[in-house]
Amino acid sequence: MRRFLTIALLAILAGCGRGTPPAPSEPKLEPLKTYPITGIVREVQGDQGSIVLRHDEIPGFMPKMTMPFRVQDKDSLENINAGDKVSATLKVQGERFELENLTVEEPAEPPPLVLDLSGGEARLGQAPSKLQPGE
Repeated sequence: MRRFLTIALLAILAGCGRGTPPAPSEPKLEPLKTYPITGIVREVQGDQGSIVLRHDEIPGFMPKMTMPFRVQDKDSLENINAGDKVSATLKVQGERFELENLTVEEPAEPPPLVLDLSGGEARLGQAPSKLQPGE
């Protein structure tokens, strides 16, 4: 009986080492797609290298909406302001969205100026912002 158990154990152990483990599969990269995009900048997040853009419909890809986008060239954000109408190329690869060739098509209108006569001297200054709920 002991001999039978030894042979069975050796057979089991010999079978465990057979075959090679499957090679790890390479992660499949989705193809890169590009789309022209236009919209109005809602916020510039220079420290994060992104902007919040209210973009027009991107035919065949996405309806119009407001969302953040990473910008390929962070230095290009120095000349972008909230309210600017911009165009760019949207690069999409899987879940990664990135704007390149960001261009201002129409700059935002400057804030309105008001004449301040207080203090006995005339000065031009920016109009105060409207109070928002909770302010």
